[in-house]
Amino acid sequence: MITSIEFGIDTCKLYIGTKKGYVHIFELPSPKEVHREYKTKKNETVPKAKRIGSQDKIIRIEDSLDYDYAIDIMYRITGYLEQDLFAIHVKHSGLWIFNADLYDAEDTPDKNRYYVECIEYATSQINQIKATPDGKYLVVGFPEASKVCFFSINAEEINLAFLEPKITVEFDSFECDDALGVIIFNNLKAKTLTLYAVQWLFD
Repeated sequence: MITSIEFGIDTCKLYIGTKKGYVHIFELPSPKEVHREYKTKKNETVPKAKRIGSQDKIIRIEDSLDYDYAIDIMYRITGYLEQDLFAIHVKHSGLWIFNADLYDAEDTPDKNRYYVECIEYATSQINQIKATPDGKYLVVGFPEASKVCFFSINAEEINLAFLEPKITVEFDSFECDDALGVIIFNNLKAKTLTLYAVQWLFD
């Protein structure tokens, strides 16, 4: 069962996360090839997505097989124009950062993924992930814990660093501007919208 879908840079690739915890990668036909499909004669083959890697080399973010590790959220971090870098929520596991371009179909190296320990995760699943357009910062929502956490992104080392402070607020969903300077929280139970202004201090 498919649980999440994300496109790569310039929609050249399609990433599909499943309930069993796997990530399937497909190479998509170009827009020119797709356009040609509408002119294809009955005897010709229409363009199709092609799987990258063999069936027995499918990516698994969480190595363990003892629990439900569905790929709930795949979020491509924009700002990196030459690599597909993702923040991924694996159910009952936590928050991961994953560089798909370091993936080798014959040998999946550990260096292409990084696990982030989130204290909030003990009591809450992640429901939303957002990033700044430059790909330097990430904001992650834990609605059951009434927490929103911030992280700095290091694309070269494939890791995330937790930033203080957290925002504590009851919410069901949130939306923020591109610079992560303003966040608005929607609380369905209380029927309220709460607006937060975030002040960033740089060295």
